[in-house]
Amino acid sequence: MDFPRIRGVTVKPVINGSLQRWIVRHLTEYIQSGGRKGHMWDSRPVGGDKVVPTLLLTTIGRKSGKPSTIPLIYVQDDKSFVVVGSRGGAPEHPHWYLNLMSEGKGWIQVAQEHSGIVPELIEGTDRESIWNELVELFPPYRDYEAQSEGVREIPVIRLTPT
Repeated sequence: MDFPRIRGVTVKPVINGSLQRWIVRHLTEYIQSGGRKGHMWDSRPVGGDKVVPTLLLTTIGRKSGKPSTIPLIYVQDDKSFVVVGSRGGAPEHPHWYLNLMSEGKGWIQVAQEHSGIVPELIEGTDRESIWNELVELFPPYRDYEAQSEGVREIPVIRLTPT
């Protein structure tokens, strides 16, 4: 399998051993098919109510310096992609989010397309309006928000291709 080169960097998705089994299955299918499978994902087994679009985000660990890849549900916002750092409503932010914001860049695969990206945290009224769209796409986000209330605001991040 040939991996894309983006701005001189070969982007090879890497599966982190600490991921839940269902995430590893989804990620493996997406990677092994080159994006022909896995882009559209049935969220019903984990509480969703429909098939949703997903992308693969690869970040560099802020401590390890190693790449790690995670599948994320997204909504398209013009030419950008908006994702949620929910971590299932856990009190801590997901590592991929911390790594992405620390590094200030990452790489995505959307179906069979690859690109470098820059992240932007969406806040205020912009966050509110896109949050409602995200909850409609994947209703468990509402529960995750309730679980983390008072501890952290779940980040909503715009990934803009470079």
